[in-house]
Amino acid sequence: MKIEEDLGFINILKRATKLLCDASVLENLIPLLIQTFLLYLFPYGLIDLFTTTTIVSASWTVHTSEEEPLRFGQLVRRTVEICQNRLEGCLITSLYVLLLSTPVFFGFLFVATNYFHIISLTGSGENSYYYSINIEEDAEGYYRSSSVNSPVKMLFDAVLAMFHGAIFLGLLAMFSKWSAGWNMGLVVSVLEEEENGQSIYGTDALTLSSNYGKGHEKRGLQVMLVFLVFAIAMRMPCFCFKCTESSNGNRVLYTSFYVGLICVGNMIKWVACVVFYEDCRTSVLEKKGDVEIGSKGKTFVA
Repeated sequence: MKIEEDLGFINILKRATKLLCDASVLENLIPLLIQTFLLYLFPYGLIDLFTTTTIVSASWTVHTSEEEPLRFGQLVRRTVEICQNRLEGCLITSLYVLLLSTPVFFGFLFVATNYFHIISLTGSGENSYYYSINIEEDAEGYYRSSSVNSPVKMLFDAVLAMFHGAIFLGLLAMFSKWSAGWNMGLVVSVLEEEENGQSIYGTDALTLSSNYGKGHEKRGLQVMLVFLVFAIAMRMPCFCFKCTESSNGNRVLYTSFYVGLICVGNMIKWVACVVFYEDCRTSVLEKKGDVEIGSKGKTFVA
């Protein structure tokens, strides 16, 4: 019916106007996004860079050490030497990784925003999808009633969720696959150098890591998915129970516990990345022998 279509269009138009004119949403959302971006860019990024360089260099020193057993003082000294020589190159590589990963994060944000925007316009979860107006005559006059087409509503919800869910999962798989190469590029920046002693960083490190990772994409994807699920699992309890907003004295204890778990998971992730790098590099050098990939860089031995 024409009147049904007009009513649906007016309803959507009202919701769009209300959403666009809601200044409180913009006032709260924009500062939060800016604060989160600055937090992840400067303090968190620098701390993560330092810990990444330290973990990778320490794990590689233990792996390649010919001394049995390796003393703690020697481990610290060699780790510091590697970090001093490789921190700048690792920083440049991490900036390239940030530049490459930003479009993927914007893709996640766009998918989520588009999904909730459509829900807000169509009124998902409310009785506002399809209204049919029936004008009937009784003994007292005319009255107007509305009804909801529930099967159509459920079908629309399912199709909408499946469509955005498929896009989200596709982006997640692509991000996990690419992050394996990006993380290996950071490992290359820490552990490898050119024949003239200069460190390998930036696009050179990412290109070399791409060459190492050929044929190992599936395993890299699996490794990154495992640690992605682990990272989400470690953060979800704190979000669900709001441990940082607790009013009792256990707030610091809960926060310290979850931060400790996240740090342990981060350490295990980078140790796994070092092992993955060593396996890929060894496989490439065994297949091709002493060719251009093997001659481009030699492993830095402390």
